[in-house]
Amino acid sequence: MLLKTNISTKVPNNTMKTLDLTAASPQDQLQTLEQAFLTAAPGTEFQLQTSNPPDELLSTMIETYWGQFDWAPLNSGKPHWKTLLRKRGEPLADSLHEFMADDHARCDALFAQAEESGSTGNLAETKQRFQSFLTGMLRHFNMEEKGFFIEFDKRTGYRGGGPTYVMREEHDQLRGLLEQMGGFLDEGNLERYLSAGETMLILMEQHNMKEEHVLYTMADQMFQGECMELIKKLLRIK
Repeated sequence: MLLKTNISTKVPNNTMKTLDLTAASPQDQLQTLEQAFLTAAPGTEFQLQTSNPPDELLSTMIETYWGQFDWAPLNSGKPHWKTLLRKRGEPLADSLHEFMADDHARCDALFAQAEESGSTGNLAETKQRFQSFLTGMLRHFNMEEKGFFIEFDKRTGYRGGGPTYVMREEHDQLRGLLEQMGGFLDEGNLERYLSAGETMLILMEQHNMKEEHVLYTMADQMFQGECMELIKKLLRIK
């Protein structure tokens, strides 16, 4: 049965355009990407496909078009790296709360899509969609643990305690559940996958609420005027 969820489901655009850069040279990749981005209408989403990590493409986008795009990995590793690039309709806000909460919403939507596929019994599609959800979640955890939490703890003076300690513990719990869900899919057991998904839904709702209502709000006050530079660092974290 498809889970009924109260989490935000900011579902990616079903008309996402594929931009296959796998056979292009680095210079041609950049030229093709820029041409597509500049001529696209606001709100257009691209799925970039590259044969190597798109780090240089991201660096160029940050340097040249900062605030005009959203960027997130859909999967990573050979044979292809797949990355979401969205041309924003409105400039990126100087807000850690908005940036991180938007990423929550994106991951929530990927989760909902995977659950929808699972409820219809489509194992292959569920695996594909779960992989995008897994990539998004692990990347979100890394942005926090390798970047945001470290800077937050420096400002607050927390050393091994405080709100980020609790969030790290919850990340570990969620990672364990993600591993279980992936294992159930490898076994072809959609029933157990969906059952674990019910637990994942509850934990995500609770976790996201704590971060959005407390941690991210504190961060916007703490990093006022510095949010953009921190967001640039977070985007580069894998």
